[in-house]
Amino acid sequence: MRPVVFTDVAFAARALLALPADLREERAARLVRQAAVADRYRRRFGKAHPAWGNGSLMGAAARLPRSPIESFGDPGFCACFAMVLQALVAHGYPATQRAPTGSGSCCLGGPSQPQFVSKPEVPSARPAKVA
Repeated sequence: MRPVVFTDVAFAARALLALPADLREERAARLVRQAAVADRYRRRFGKAHPAWGNGSLMGAAARLPRSPIESFGDPGFCACFAMVLQALVAHGYPATQRAPTGSGSCCLGGPSQPQFVSKPEVPSARPAKVA
């Protein structure tokens, strides 16, 4: 599966929120499995899976109806967001994730803070003011 970012989880949570409550947990697990299969497909054939997308969680949920609600002020959205995270952990994420490429950080499995490269200090060309 591709590295998971906040928008992947929020997108999948909106898809779960559009479903009846008794179907959500199973669908969350299925979305995670579909994203993993789609990523293997993408790496093998060099193109997105025809039904489940590019290997991202968002790609797996893209064809599903979604709730317009995307607010942590909504208890249903919060429950669905947590359900997606639980499905990722149950699937073994991030241990099953391949190493991220680029410098982007992931909400799960990637660097917890953005990686900054410090620049060497350059002396000022102006003389210091004398008080």
